[in-house]
Amino acid sequence: VVDCLAVGALLVFRPRPKPMGLEFVGGARRRAPVRVATVVGAWLVVGAAVGIPMAASDAGMVTASGEVIPGGEQLIEVGSARVAVSRLWHDFGLTKPFSVVQAQFRLENVSAAPVRIERVATSCGCTTVGGGKAGSILPGMSIAVPVTVSTGSRRTLHEVVWVSLRGDEGHGHVALHLFATQVPPMEVVPDRVSLGLVARSQAAAASIRLTESAADRFEVLAVESGDLPLTWRIERKQGADLATYLVHLSVEASGLPAGEHSGTICIRTTSAFRPVVEVPVRFSVAQEVKPRPAIIDFGAGDADHRVAPAVVTLEHRTGQPLNVRVLDVPAGFRVALQESGSRAQLTVALENGLTASSTGVIRTLASWQGASETVEIPCYMYVRPP
Repeated sequence: VVDCLAVGALLVFRPRPKPMGLEFVGGARRRAPVRVATVVGAWLVVGAAVGIPMAASDAGMVTASGEVIPGGEQLIEVGSARVAVSRLWHDFGLTKPFSVVQAQFRLENVSAAPVRIERVATSCGCTTVGGGKAGSILPGMSIAVPVTVSTGSRRTLHEVVWVSLRGDEGHGHVALHLFATQVPPMEVVPDRVSLGLVARSQAAAASIRLTESAADRFEVLAVESGDLPLTWRIERKQGADLATYLVHLSVEASGLPAGEHSGTICIRTTSAFRPVVEVPVRFSVAQEVKPRPAIIDFGAGDADHRVAPAVVTLEHRTGQPLNVRVLDVPAGFRVALQESGSRAQLTVALENGLTASSTGVIRTLASWQGASETVEIPCYMYVRPP
């Protein structure tokens, strides 16, 4: 740790004969490439700083909480049987954020009785075990336990794999620990966006902030929104040393159906650690025109299947003048439309001579200044059995 701090500080704060300037490319300001020595120095300093809480030696590993995990091969008692574990911990050292690292442990049955692996569990979904999940370890045999860890953006990692063992006369457990420290990558806030309830008559907006770190200098290139009806704009703000990028998002819901919408946007950057930043986005479109009643149930009618017409009122929630058009009427029903300012009335009646039950949905298109939405009204009519 002391050596890393000393060498890293020497590389980062060494005297420079000439300051690095800013260059302009295509009308946009861009920082010139950072010297390799500076990046290496920052890597060593940060690695030493975040690595101080845990220290490793041949005798064992001391975790941030003060727990001592013994080093070297260990014997685990499983009833009358014994299993030798190649080691109880593995230190990946300094890793790259958002990378995948692997380690392998080995379990050997050093007794005369068979041992069975009953269950393997991990401390989080970022850790997976590729083998040794179940099965028997016969006397004198051994089995490999390969472990894969997705590092993500955490500064320090301490993941655990728990292996449950059972013998003829009892059971035992072994915990396999995995450690790593990482150079801090860019900061992304928030890591998910919820725009809440969006009205068709006005756009909703949100911003995502991406901030550089000492070891992760980058530019934001573009935003891909997939099927989401989003527009975006990138704003760069230069601080004393680190730059911040603001990705401004806006959604226009005028042509979207009511209900929940979700998807993922991809922010493409020049970061060596995180070239693609994926951010989930979700929002709900409010229904602005509501029918009253929302469902028409004619019932069974009288003995001659006669029922009175039903009247449905459509009205905008803020009193906007409406223009309503009937798009679809199910078989067996008739619709008459009458409009009056911010309100429209639909008179729904049954076709003459209807002798069988009928169900369906009346679909209308309600439009107002700058927006429109489809309004659906379910209809039911049941014929009384003779």
